[in-house]
Amino acid sequence: ATECVDRSATVHYSMRKMLEVISRHSKRMTLALDDLQWADPNSLRVITSLLEDVKDNGKVFFVLCYRDDESADPFSEWFSSIKGCPLEIVSLENISASGVNELLSETMHLPPRLTRTLASALTSKTQGNPLFVRQLLEVLREQKLIYIQLRPLRWMWDID
Repeated sequence: ATECVDRSATVHYSMRKMLEVISRHSKRMTLALDDLQWADPNSLRVITSLLEDVKDNGKVFFVLCYRDDESADPFSEWFSSIKGCPLEIVSLENISASGVNELLSETMHLPPRLTRTLASALTSKTQGNPLFVRQLLEVLREQKLIYIQLRPLRWMWDID
């Protein structure tokens, strides 16, 4: 346990010093931390300390990303405890079927009426989660289920 505390203190000290040095030589900086719902308690303590260290700095901006549908109790408790820091919560919702269709239409340079069936299939499989839509599109392209037809030149797909 002492070893973990020492590591946590070392990481905190190193990160604090790094932020001090970088922010001293720059106008502003953004530090993005993703998937915090999976962070261990020691990491969350380090993040809390860093937030408190730079609270009045004005040069360091944190973007803390997490999935609230996958949050565990330790994360939820931690998140409630940092409410003393100035926070602005931005919630991202899933994309609607028409939004997925618009995305596909613009990406593939096709009219929305042609991408509607593909959009419907993607929305059905991903519930409109933007990350899952992108990942599924990549998999479908890798498996050559979405491909470029040469004559006429346009995107095509073969999914059911």
